[in-house]
Amino acid sequence: PADKRPLFWHFQQRWAVSEGDWKLIQNPGTTVKPTTQIITHGDPAGNQPALFHLGDDPSEQHDVSSRNPEVVRRLTGLFQDWRRQMPQGDPGSRK
Repeated sequence: PADKRPLFWHFQQRWAVSEGDWKLIQNPGTTVKPTTQIITHGDPAGNQPALFHLGDDPSEQHDVSSRNPEVVRRLTGLFQDWRRQMPQGDPGSRK
């Protein structure tokens, strides 16, 4: 796409950020082993985000976070900055 801004997802404790070919996914508290896409099941320990290079791995099967800690830090920072800008609380309660 022509617009290169990062994309963010957030639901409860699960979140993801995608920028360019990189996608970082955090899905804490799961006990299911990642035998399918990690976006569904996440890290089995529930503590570390998973990083994918979508240009090389469009089906998100190979977590490359350990080989790219600087990308993990940068995308985590982008997500945290975005989250601070978002309204807090129940969106249904705002008029």
